Amino acid sequence: SVISAHLDKKLRLWDLRIGTCQTEVSNIHDGTITWVSMLALSEFEFISGSRDNTLARIDVRNPDEAVKTYRHRNYRSGSNLNRSSISPDQAYVASGCAQGDIYIWKVENAELSAVLSHRDEVLRGSKSPVVGVWWNQAS
Repeated sequence: SVISAHLDKKLRLWDLRIGTCQTEVSNIHDGTITWVSMLALSEFEFISGSRDNTLARIDVRNPDEAVKTYRHRNYRSGSNLNRSSISPDQAYVASGCAQGDIYIWKVENAELSAVLSHRDEVLRGSKSPVVGVWWNQAS
């Protein structure tokens, strides 16, 4: 199966055997969905990110509500190009934000684990939005 993220605030789950959309998820996010990724350790769960300033863990067996929602009062998704990433061990999800920081949450309980901020005096006040993050697969 394939999961797709759409500008209409919906996620669609596709059955490749018959080439049709089997499930449409429309009530998880209030903004454009910018990315989606399966959790490798679960054949039923995936995480999506949205311009509504949240990430959501969703189980395809119950797609009407999020298993967990990842948010922070200062986190702002800065672009429709924003791409988050799940760590190789599937324990964390990282997402860049409009203010130039990277937020890292624990996948299991949606607890904020870290905020990585640029502290260079030269760049202070001119942070550039982070639109993509990727984990080193070797670490």
